Amino acid sequence: MTHHNLGTPLKIFFLFFLLITQNFFALTQNHPRIYITNNQKQDLKTRIENSKKVKDFIAELEKQLTPFVDRHTSDSEWIVSRLQMYWETKYERVYVNGMDFSHGEGKAPVPTVRFSGSRDWATDYLQPELEDIKPYLDDERGLYLQNGKKDGHPWEWVQASKTGHIIERINREILDLAENSAFLFWLKGDQKYAVFASDIFMKYMEGMYYREPPQTFKNHGNAKLMGLQTFEVIHEGVIEPLTVCYDFLYSYLKENDSDLKMIQNVFRKWADQEIKYGVPDNNWNLMQARFITYLSIALEDDRFYEDGKGQQYYIDQVLNQNSEKQKALKDVVKNYDQETGVWPEVAGYNMLVSNDMLEIYCLMDKTLNNNLLEEYPIVEKANLVIFQYLFPNGFTVAYGDAKHSRLRFNALELLITQYQKYGKSEKETLLTKQLKRFIEDGAYDRDKIKSLFQLFFYVEDLMDVPAAESFSGLVTTTLYTPNVSWVVQRNGNSVENGMMISENASLGNHSHTNGVNIELFAKGMVIAPDCAAGVSYWTEDHRDYYSRFAAHNTVVVDGVSDYRNMRGTQAFELNSIYPATTSPNPINSDFTYSDVIFTEPSTDATQQRVTGTVRTSETSGFFIDIFRSARNDGMDKKHEYLFHSQGEPIILTDYNGKEIPTKTTDELSSAKGDLVGYDYFEHKRTAKADDNFIAQFTMPSILDETLKVNFWMKGHEDREIFCVEAPYSRAINVETVPSELYHKQLPTLIVRQKGEARTKPFVAIIDAFNETDGKSVIGVDYFNSKNENPGFVGIHVQSYPNRHDFIFNNENPKSQSLFENGQLRGSYGVVTIEGKEFKSILMHNGTVFEHGFLKIEIPNNYGDVLIKQIPGGFEMESTHPFQLTMPVHETLTNFAELKSVTESKEKVYKGTVIDEGKIKVARFELPALNRIKLKLLYSPKTN
Repeated sequence: MTHHNLGTPLKIFFLFFLLITQNFFALTQNHPRIYITNNQKQDLKTRIENSKKVKDFIAELEKQLTPFVDRHTSDSEWIVSRLQMYWETKYERVYVNGMDFSHGEGKAPVPTVRFSGSRDWATDYLQPELEDIKPYLDDERGLYLQNGKKDGHPWEWVQASKTGHIIERINREILDLAENSAFLFWLKGDQKYAVFASDIFMKYMEGMYYREPPQTFKNHGNAKLMGLQTFEVIHEGVIEPLTVCYDFLYSYLKENDSDLKMIQNVFRKWADQEIKYGVPDNNWNLMQARFITYLSIALEDDRFYEDGKGQQYYIDQVLNQNSEKQKALKDVVKNYDQETGVWPEVAGYNMLVSNDMLEIYCLMDKTLNNNLLEEYPIVEKANLVIFQYLFPNGFTVAYGDAKHSRLRFNALELLITQYQKYGKSEKETLLTKQLKRFIEDGAYDRDKIKSLFQLFFYVEDLMDVPAAESFSGLVTTTLYTPNVSWVVQRNGNSVENGMMISENASLGNHSHTNGVNIELFAKGMVIAPDCAAGVSYWTEDHRDYYSRFAAHNTVVVDGVSDYRNMRGTQAFELNSIYPATTSPNPINSDFTYSDVIFTEPSTDATQQRVTGTVRTSETSGFFIDIFRSARNDGMDKKHEYLFHSQGEPIILTDYNGKEIPTKTTDELSSAKGDLVGYDYFEHKRTAKADDNFIAQFTMPSILDETLKVNFWMKGHEDREIFCVEAPYSRAINVETVPSELYHKQLPTLIVRQKGEARTKPFVAIIDAFNETDGKSVIGVDYFNSKNENPGFVGIHVQSYPNRHDFIFNNENPKSQSLFENGQLRGSYGVVTIEGKEFKSILMHNGTVFEHGFLKIEIPNNYGDVLIKQIPGGFEMESTHPFQLTMPVHETLTNFAELKSVTESKEKVYKGTVIDEGKIKVARFELPALNRIKLKLLYSPKTN
């Protein structure tokens, strides 16, 4: 029998496997890796030498850290003792009761990390400077802080539950210093930076290792929301400096025999907490995923851990695995409106989510080169649709909890970086031009680096391309996003003369209880602002006012309109919109329009809001607002139209300019059975409004003008006006208004209609103008239909110098309204006359619109037709083939011709001439047209 010696081959295989494994682990334990690698250090040093802004950033870090690091060499306890820890009590377990910290139990072998004071960030107390923090503070009396609500801001002992987020903010400030110091150690090799960073980092990490995740006591309402150090997993921002500090400090920690396993177990515990708790279907999910991404990249390969939960495991959790409280990004992207790229939350949160998603992809791509942006293009679309949120002044709209804010320029920078990395030069050019426009406008400064993230994730220099003139290439004239029930109308996009309407209902996360709400922008400012959220989501002002009807530009039914906010489910239905949202960027169109319908659930009232813009010149135009509202059971008591503006108290006049006297009133209050939000109104005055009236608002303008807003409204029997002062808008940004308006009460018009407001709708023309230019609307009157259609509204607006716009609106597009000189069967029509000369006619969502001898008909369809007179002919657009009847020269003819002058191939449309007695008309059968210029020609004279 032959014996085979298997020992030697097995030994060789084992040694080979051991060598491969050791090399693998050595590779996977290479740090840093989150922002940069050791192999890239020389490139960074070269960049520092060649770039002033990078050199300045490094110098600024050194300047900031030097006092702390130098003090640490002689007093190693000073900075560490400022950490918020349980220094004496050393609690192993912490408990919360509902929204607040309750108590701690157990005694760990080392000081443990102090848990947050409250879920509510609203507090009367001020965060102290590091110098003023009591060292090793762990006192049964609580924290020692200044009371910001008392004169002189005296220092007081206060229980943690009254301090909001001050505890974690102090720790974050100290750990930011440790992060930057760790980076300087890695860059320069100076041990003093490592000692400083390590002493802070290790004290905190040991304290977190020996403290269990928080538990609930009595009130368990927040049991599944908590992080390791805060009431909400989304507020664990300290994860970023901790992981980056560890990443840069790794070699020092290893050389000094620091407990790396302990550190990594804290990271893994933190990642598990982020996966286990939170909210899986809104912005929380993405904020949690971002934190898990930082933690996962800091960890080693799965095989480094006995339970197999390392870098690959947690990255897979983020990208692919669904759990009760954490949704995989591969499924999260399906929550976007795939057509628009809008996330189902209000404006600011949409930007937050899209930015976080992009940042996660870029963090992973930096380390793994997996180019997830290419795999999930909806994320790119979502970060470009943020331009649609912009008013012409470059600040976002506000609805729900969102405020007027700047774009997240971080998202634009990251897109540019990804485009450059993967050779998408055309896209890089587009976005670079936009970013440069914001830079030129002073909205954004990239000459100064403000963080390590910017240093490593933004391109050094932008492409050498000119700044974009506007953002018109990234926005549309109209937009409808059904997943947040939001409509936009733009009319021009310059800061000085652009007009815009933002309209929303209550659908999606962070929405408000506001019915059909609008914001209006004109002459550089938001002239009818939303009010955003209160001090916090748990304060009385938010619950009773800011999140409710009273704080919005809407209509309240019977003084009681109310329903659930935050995760709103009340959407409006879009009846029609002009121009269509798919129109090829008609940004300079003179007309916009939308018609939405909404059911106010608490009163079962049907509300229909028609809004539009009419541009009367390059520098002037007006808004149209027609609001119908009625209970479906016919038990209407009253309907109240609210319009919040800015500036001085309202002046009321009739249409002839005569001032309408007012008197004080105790109406509009919860004592009278109205919403509690009405109690926030002050200086209430009232007047009867059976007749037409003008409410004039006057305010300083951001453009160094005096801005006036004339609000023309039709009177009705049993109508009453109220002028009140409302709480200031928390949406308004300090950069968007003159200082005189910031955080100032809002002059607010409230118009009360007794009974229903469907056949007696609120009909307003709103003209915003600079005082130096004078008003553009000089007269408004109204006309009815000859057949007394109760759902018809007719408005005649006279503008300076001699322009007349006749506006026709049917409540139901299928109804017919007849007039002495025509008819409308459709939703909306506008006829414009200058002097005695026809200028344009618009029919929207209609089949027939006739005015004088001009008639538009769309057989068997509802559609849009716009005809504008231009030098030498007409410009026309239509959604469907249509029949046009128009006056022609009175000379006898056989036929007339409309000849296209803009299409590459000349087209001629022949019309039959018809004798209408005193006038001749030609009838043309025309196809659907897209901004086609046509010249009218006549047939030869007949004998």
